[in-house]
Amino acid sequence: MRSLRAFDLLSVCFAFAICSVGSGLPAAPVGGFDPLVKGARSSAKDAPLPINGNFNRTLLPAHRLALEWVNLESDENGLFERESTARLAGEYAFARWFSLFGQVPYTRKMDSEQGVREHLDMVSLGARLGTRLGRSFYPAAALEVGLATGNEDRGIGHKRLGFLEPRIGLLWSPHRFDWFYLATMLRFNSQTNSRLRTTNPDEKFERAWIWEAEAGFYVDDAFAVFVEFQRKSLTEPEERLINTTTVAPGLRFRPAPYFDLAVSVPLSVGSEKEFERGILARLTFYPGFW
Repeated sequence: MRSLRAFDLLSVCFAFAICSVGSGLPAAPVGGFDPLVKGARSSAKDAPLPINGNFNRTLLPAHRLALEWVNLESDENGLFERESTARLAGEYAFARWFSLFGQVPYTRKMDSEQGVREHLDMVSLGARLGTRLGRSFYPAAALEVGLATGNEDRGIGHKRLGFLEPRIGLLWSPHRFDWFYLATMLRFNSQTNSRLRTTNPDEKFERAWIWEAEAGFYVDDAFAVFVEFQRKSLTEPEERLINTTTVAPGLRFRPAPYFDLAVSVPLSVGSEKEFERGILARLTFYPGFW
């Protein structure tokens, strides 16, 4: 029997993880690390869900281990395309204001012309800073470095070029209205190599500005609804300039202590599109180290 490929194994692991979180894990005092704890709650069962955007990147440092599945589709001019990515991400917070993180994605693409191809995507590592200003504001910053672990011949990442992505963000969680939050982030993504510059006139780095925002509402301490927005502007190279807009409504809930599960539906709007529709599911485990 033909062995399962790597992408199939990741899909099985994701399904198993979702099925396993209902096994009744004991509560642990993790609420003290969450900046959005409402009142003097002390257990994972009672603490509200953390701010952990699904389509947008996570803002604040925390201990977390996440498994994510993303499926994007388009059907334009009779050409059907599908891109599915399984991603394992981990983060360790050395202090409440500083953490290191990394992620390993595996992507599978399929279209009606080239068929199916799959490969390890761009593995990345990074550092995150975050703190609290006053009682309601949480500024944050991060730097992510992408490694050249992809394969451009298959249309999945790059095997010669990595990327650098600095970003800054701000979370507003009103002290008097703890059922609501608003977050925003500005990212600058640039392809690069080991020399941090290109000497080949035929090799041009892609560079993009990405602005993201998220608004969320707590229905109760274990359930929230949110909507996310992304505006991406590819500024280089000149022959590939594009501006895309994506809106992603979603919901987040706690299936068991230590865990939260978020699901969103990104929809591409506007005349320029990288995809038309999609679905994202992210299961996050928060160990109670603090």
